[in-house]
Amino acid sequence: MTATPLDVGQLVRVRGQQWVVSELSTARLPADELAAATLPGRTLVTLTSVSEDDLGEELSVVWEVEPGRAVIPSGALPDVPDPEAWDTPQTLGALIDAVRWGSVASADVSTLQAPFRAGIQIKDYQLEPVAKALRMPRVALLIADDVGLGKTIEAGLVVQEMLLRHRARRVLVVCPAPLTLKWREEMREKFGLDFVILDAAALKDLRRTHGLQANPFTVHPRMIISLPWLRTPRVQRLLDEVLDGSARHPGFVDLLIVDEAQHVAPPAPAKGRRGYAVDSKQTRAVRRLSEYSQHRLLLSATPHNGYSESWQALLEMVDPRRFARGVEPDPTALAEVLVRRLKDEIVDTDGLPEFAPRLPAVVLEVDYTDAERAGHALLTRYAELRTGSPRRNDLATLLLKKRLFSSPAALNKTVEQHAQTVRGLSGGGDADPLDVDYDWDDEPDDAAGSEAEGTFMIGTATPLSAEADAALTELQEWAWSRVGPADSKAERLVAELSAVCRPGEEWNDERIVVFTEYRATQTWLAGLLNARGLGGDRLGLLYGGMETKTREHLKAAFQAAPDRHPIRILLATDAASEGIDLQAHCCRVIHYDIPFNPNRLEQRIGRVDRFGQTRPVHVAHFAGRGWESAAAGSYEGDLEFLSRVAEKVAREREDLGRVNPVLARAVESRMLGRPVLDDPFTTQPTTTALRAEQDLRAQVARLRRQLAESTQTLHVATPNVRRVVDTALALAGQPPLVDRADGLIEPPELTRGWQRTVEGLEDPLDAAIRRPLTFDADRAGPDVVHAHLGSRLVEQAQRLLRSAVWGEVATLSRVTGVTADLPPEVRPDELLVTVVTRLVLVGADGTRLHEEILLASRAVPARGRSRRLEVEERRFEALRSAVEAALEPDACTPADLAACRRLAADWAELNPLLAGDIAARAAVRKAALERDLARRQADELTRVDVITEHMRRNLTEALAEPGFVQLRLDELDEPEQRQLEVDRAAWLARLDGLDAERDRERATVERRYTGIRELTFPVAVVLLTHPDRAS
Repeated sequence: MTATPLDVGQLVRVRGQQWVVSELSTARLPADELAAATLPGRTLVTLTSVSEDDLGEELSVVWEVEPGRAVIPSGALPDVPDPEAWDTPQTLGALIDAVRWGSVASADVSTLQAPFRAGIQIKDYQLEPVAKALRMPRVALLIADDVGLGKTIEAGLVVQEMLLRHRARRVLVVCPAPLTLKWREEMREKFGLDFVILDAAALKDLRRTHGLQANPFTVHPRMIISLPWLRTPRVQRLLDEVLDGSARHPGFVDLLIVDEAQHVAPPAPAKGRRGYAVDSKQTRAVRRLSEYSQHRLLLSATPHNGYSESWQALLEMVDPRRFARGVEPDPTALAEVLVRRLKDEIVDTDGLPEFAPRLPAVVLEVDYTDAERAGHALLTRYAELRTGSPRRNDLATLLLKKRLFSSPAALNKTVEQHAQTVRGLSGGGDADPLDVDYDWDDEPDDAAGSEAEGTFMIGTATPLSAEADAALTELQEWAWSRVGPADSKAERLVAELSAVCRPGEEWNDERIVVFTEYRATQTWLAGLLNARGLGGDRLGLLYGGMETKTREHLKAAFQAAPDRHPIRILLATDAASEGIDLQAHCCRVIHYDIPFNPNRLEQRIGRVDRFGQTRPVHVAHFAGRGWESAAAGSYEGDLEFLSRVAEKVAREREDLGRVNPVLARAVESRMLGRPVLDDPFTTQPTTTALRAEQDLRAQVARLRRQLAESTQTLHVATPNVRRVVDTALALAGQPPLVDRADGLIEPPELTRGWQRTVEGLEDPLDAAIRRPLTFDADRAGPDVVHAHLGSRLVEQAQRLLRSAVWGEVATLSRVTGVTADLPPEVRPDELLVTVVTRLVLVGADGTRLHEEILLASRAVPARGRSRRLEVEERRFEALRSAVEAALEPDACTPADLAACRRLAADWAELNPLLAGDIAARAAVRKAALERDLARRQADELTRVDVITEHMRRNLTEALAEPGFVQLRLDELDEPEQRQLEVDRAAWLARLDGLDAERDRERATVERRYTGIRELTFPVAVVLLTHPDRAS
């Protein structure tokens, strides 16, 4: 066993892999001289992986007792055996590609790797967030792109690039509960990344396998957690175990992603008041996580809810170094963190729109009968007769009116529950409590009889007078009588569905989504449609609480081609309107009812008006005939107002987050019979705060150039990827891929661990069918799986090939001979011997700062001494291009056997010379990279100082602003006063700690770039000859 002394930064082999020593700790206690035997282990070594596949993994071992340990020299070249044992040029070309794809040039912020590890066709505009993230020392981004532009894809690209560059390992996604499964599947299918959904079942499984004290936040490197579960006391206790002072800097979570981030901003003050936004449980829970996160990525199509404190609090979660709640954000700082594009603005490099236009909303006019109008009159009379708390009465009226406008079934179910609650109360005084607050975002959709809605109904209940009780009885009787038959609106829906999907009694390929807020309405409509011949396998119901397998199969059926599944109509509740893709073969949406929260309208439309939609989007809703001239307060008048809201949402895309609060307040006032003070249909949004992107055509052109250059630099063309897989399968003794006549690929029956690489190919509609593969992103789709760099098959192929460099078992000689169109720098009688080397720069603590592929070449004459050619220098660019081109899949012509024998004979002499060339080239490259890193360090230090002083100025001005004092005295209730006092105290504490924060950030930056050491790992030896020396 080696006796070479250890030192930090040395290269060692442990457990079959190569590592760098990052920390040494020797036992300080004296040896026990009275012990029967001397314990051999006294040195604890912390190792950092330098293998491409381990993503910065660390390992701690006791050095003296670790079996198979060895200190290995950096830069040892492969031996050159007899030519008969050499690898073929195609095999070695595949090896070099695999190593190149695993070497991420961290100092190069322009070369993108993540797009080549995504199983989808990425649009140019979707590269902007990842390109922006690479330029940030600490990623802090708010992706506020329009609904349907692909924010999840954009976030996945950032995650993948951060993992590849070893800038992140622990990733946590926080999202609404219905989206947890979507996030897991999208990360797995589109990026090859496995995430664990943290919930009660996962925690139970973890403690069964890892013990009762196991904490999921320390076990799993990539996690997804729902917002409701995050805020529970159980999860907060788990976080208490890991979030302490030592974890705050640089951060326990490497990358925090918050989807639908508008849900974590402090909710708006009570309607009709100026007020001051108060933190919710979700706000506090996510802010706590953000404080312990090194990088942050928030996603929301509507991040600004119209209230400055909510907007500022959201920005503070994005980047607390630039923003603070209660402090107006600086436009320059906002532009650095915000990515905001609207569908209407997205164009290609030719200036043509990427998205089909959304057509004007269509009003489906309904002839309501007097009997149907009577329900509105009865509800109005009941509301007028109620006494007690005005706020509670208003909420009860709004709850009942929403259901009246949905369907008789929804109203009947809710009014029965409401009657039970109000008639169960005893008489007595009834205060006007502030704790019965309400927000349409919090209302339980599609759960009219749920426990949650029951809580709302109890919270809004007040005792009834005899007159109000009688009015409620009349309303109950009316609702019960209307449940059975189809009403006029349902008849109009049947007529519209028949005209669109079944004209002339023949079903066509058109698909349509009908949205409703309530499960009761959905069930009632399903019965009617089945009775009219529009049901059976042509109809699907999508709602919250469905069994996961059933839900996913229904979504797959609706997304499948019309000739593969007969479904044409999807009845969906609002539980299906957030984060679900339905655009593959559907461009039509009908709002059966109109939510009082306009955000839900846009979420509904966004299910089909999104990335991948190729047709204009049709949106329709219902209104009474003659709605344009209907009297205010009448049944048709209320529906007319809601119709105008739906039209504005369908038409207005610019900054809906700021428009929607105005609409919501107007809806509430109108539904309660009160004057609408601000006309929401003439109010124009203030767009300055969210206009971060202007010249989108230039941006798209820049991103396309960046992607094209990355493709060329990394050699990730389709034939290169195919060659890597073919080579690895052959080396592993697996059957080859099977090419079909249409150019697609049938995966073979793989064995011995390779079978897992083709899992997930099952057709979503029929698990017995395996979908074909393609290496061409343009041919991928729902029925064809893209084998990208991050897919299991390609990833395992890369690992196998790279094991020839990192593993203990030599599967390849790593030597080949090939012909090349060599430029004049190589004389006709000379051979060119090139060593392909991986260069790794590590910091003083063993952290990888940079990786790249280097070439070292020597021209070897028939007689005399060889000479070094600086292939990496710009003046030899043609020579380097010739070397790389010779190993492309369409080249790879084997060299003359005599030339190969000549290299084998001369290798003993050439080996030390080439080793010296590698060391010299690595030193030169290190010096150049150190200059680049020094400039980056200086830029980052300057940025730290600028951000600190900017924050100091903003906080000082905010604390001096007298308006807050007046606001607190005149307009705030007690919770709002407490929130304002907490915020002002936070400003003071932040101001006092700014200098310490700046010093800590500067120390982090300086530590990152000190003690840089280069390591070289020769990958392959390539002999190149002129074409006339081909074998």
